[in-house]
Amino acid sequence: MTEPAIRTKKSKSGKKVYYLDYYTPDGERHRPTVGTRKDDATSARAKVYSDLISGKFDLPTDKSSRLSLTELVDLMLKSKANRNAKTTISKYRAGADHLINFFKTSFPTLKTISGIKQRHLEVHIQDYKRSGHQNSTVNGQIRFLKILFNYAVDVGYLKESPARKLQKYQVDNADKVEFWSKEEVVRILDAVRPCWRDHLEFLYHTGLRKAELINLTWDDV
Repeated sequence: MTEPAIRTKKSKSGKKVYYLDYYTPDGERHRPTVGTRKDDATSARAKVYSDLISGKFDLPTDKSSRLSLTELVDLMLKSKANRNAKTTISKYRAGADHLINFFKTSFPTLKTISGIKQRHLEVHIQDYKRSGHQNSTVNGQIRFLKILFNYAVDVGYLKESPARKLQKYQVDNADKVEFWSKEEVVRILDAVRPCWRDHLEFLYHTGLRKAELINLTWDDV
């Protein structure tokens, strides 16, 4: 659970005003104004963070125990929508569609996420691989499963992730991604037009995707 950020803005009268910036488990972004005192903002942040950890903003317990796989996917994607590039969200959605359709066909009696075990996910992965996907693509689906169920644990919908022990497949050398060496990166930065160097160097040091850099705002920093 990420601690709320303390940010500042100027009021109409020109005074510095403090406000909090955080997401609740349902993906909603909140930016409540606190006031002109930093210590008040610090106290407010501690209170909100305590509420987040204790589960005040989670779904009620009876609803959590009846949460379906589709509902979990929708909540997870909503929580990621403002933090990840659209291409990443599309990949998550594709992985989710495979997962949901498989469970509807193969395990129709599993109506809630509380009943999903590691063995169910292993059968899903085996079916995913048999459908013709390469090991690198299968590993991508395993990463998605870990992200999905880690989210469920983080927000209190599950006590333990059924995907935590899933093992990735070995990737052949032909499937491995080739990375530039540090020397090659330096040569590229020295060769580009000066107006692009800062942008490329920022991508290199942060690991951001192009779309994430384009959509970056000061509120994200």
